[in-house]
Amino acid sequence: MNSLTKKLLMFALVMAALGATGWFGRKAYKSATERRLVGQANQYLEKKDMHNAALCLEHALQINPSSLEATKAMADMLEKAGVPTALGWRIRAVQIKPNDAQARFAWARTALELRDFPSAADALVGVDEKGKTSATFHRLAGALAWGVNKAGEAEKHYKEALRLEPANQAAALNLATIHMASTNQEVANAARLSMEQLAANAALRSTALHYLAEDAEAHKSISKALACSKEILQSPSATFNDKIGHLILLREAKSVEAGSWLASLKGEAGESPASAFALGRWMAVAESPADTLRWLQTLPIAIQTNLPVPLIITDCQMAVNDWKGLLALIGKQDWGDLNYYRLSLEARAQRSLGQNPAAATAWQKALRQSSHRLDRLSRLA
Repeated sequence: MNSLTKKLLMFALVMAALGATGWFGRKAYKSATERRLVGQANQYLEKKDMHNAALCLEHALQINPSSLEATKAMADMLEKAGVPTALGWRIRAVQIKPNDAQARFAWARTALELRDFPSAADALVGVDEKGKTSATFHRLAGALAWGVNKAGEAEKHYKEALRLEPANQAAALNLATIHMASTNQEVANAARLSMEQLAANAALRSTALHYLAEDAEAHKSISKALACSKEILQSPSATFNDKIGHLILLREAKSVEAGSWLASLKGEAGESPASAFALGRWMAVAESPADTLRWLQTLPIAIQTNLPVPLIITDCQMAVNDWKGLLALIGKQDWGDLNYYRLSLEARAQRSLGQNPAAATAWQKALRQSSHRLDRLSRLA
């Protein structure tokens, strides 16, 4: 090998080494940036700063669209805000890692919260054999069976969960829930007594009180349900949805407190997009979309334009055929990962106004942004 050949070979090796170093360096940098952004997002979530958490997660997903941690964090954030699209992110996490039993359990929990029982069944059917022997699987399978009115199957799963984790009183609580609905009065009364005893457990207190309130409401004992609701609200862990639940009971009881309670909730909702969304969603059903829209439009602009509030505003605008108002609201907004849905709303409004070419363009953009994403295509469908 002559001197020139040796020099050329050495040069090629050096360049290859530099190229490899650069490639791995960029990959390591992207990975580190992704982890940092997800960590920052979780810190913002602890402070209930949804806006900045969303910005961090969107940036992380731009760096790595298949980031499992960012996808899970996005689902957590949306779930805390009460936004149903959290379910799509749970499904997305399983698409990224199909054999992740914990991701499937999270999908099932979110689906059960939304009472989407077919989706919960899809989540659990894909759990591997090892996962199906866990107490977590049996608790979720029991909840699914209970949700579709298969009490016998639910009881079987809950008993197995309790056998696997005898010290876990959550399974005992689930069994008591089933037995409270028994037509055998002795069994039902014994279950209520058990549930009241479980309410003394600090970790289970809130859940037990919720079940006792639901049972009392089902048996038309609104005063007892209200008493349970008041105890729930005394807990530091009480949520805004618990306050809405209390309002529902006050209305059922035809209490004079209902009006002032609703007014206080409206005031509180004016300070939080998540609370405004939750109250607006309830009002749209309990009162009317028109009344709800008028109230939502009195909120500070920062609240009106901050997700997830635009989702309920646009729902109300569609209900009252306010297509021009809808276009004015969403025209200059950036909904980040939900831009595909914003574009579909834009297409709907333009089509309703007879602007068919513009509607077709917006719809095609929505489809392009949803390609290879079954969760988005499902929502568009």
